[in-house]
Amino acid sequence: MDHHTAGAVHPVRPRRSDAWARTGRAATIPSISRRARAYELLRGVLADRDEDQDEDQKESAARSVASSVLAEHGSDGLSDVAVDLALRLASALERIAADQGLTAIDLVDVWFDA
Repeated sequence: MDHHTAGAVHPVRPRRSDAWARTGRAATIPSISRRARAYELLRGVLADRDEDQDEDQKESAARSVASSVLAEHGSDGLSDVAVDLALRLASALERIAADQGLTAIDLVDVWFDA
């Protein structure tokens, strides 16, 4: 009996992750952990619990999280978190731009003084 006959068992290919589709490689960090680390980075920068926190402290908080991701997951893991942040920022900017009647690219140009 060949593999084309009825009843033959065909191997099931695992579904490639979104990370694979974007980068051609599997993500180093599971998506739930990437989201948690991205959230942790942003919370450190946006911390409203201490309004006296200056820019250096905010940058230090973000660098601390980034350094721990690098130590735990290497450069691929850090890249995974950066990509997750970029995708989430793009999504947020698209929503804000739509609310303001702008294109997302125009809003990015304003935000980044391009």
